[in-house]
Amino acid sequence: MNEKIKSCEMEMTALTEYLQQKGHGQAATYISNAQNNLFTYLRYWMKTGVVTPKVTSRLERLMREINRRIKKFAFNWSEKGCAKITRIIIKLICDPKSWENHWDKKMKFGGNIKLSFCGIS
Repeated sequence: MNEKIKSCEMEMTALTEYLQQKGHGQAATYISNAQNNLFTYLRYWMKTGVVTPKVTSRLERLMREINRRIKKFAFNWSEKGCAKITRIIIKLICDPKSWENHWDKKMKFGGNIKLSFCGIS
């Protein structure tokens, strides 16, 4: 596996040099920057034998959602208001069941109300 990683890195280095020679500096820089962290997961796995969970997609989603809400909905909000909505978003994404329980307690429905969506006409 380590030999295959080394081979891939050499090919990426060659690609970076080729792009640079052809005058595609931005593409060469992009490949070079990506190469630096591309095999970190595999190297760690090979070194320790530990398979770590991949969490970047969840974190990226969380950050994207916070960014979207702050930019779209909180245009003129205070820092305190932005901090509150950020905590809500984090709770909603990271622990949805806990958020649902909190909301049920806060609204005090007690099972007396049932909402349903019938559609759009």
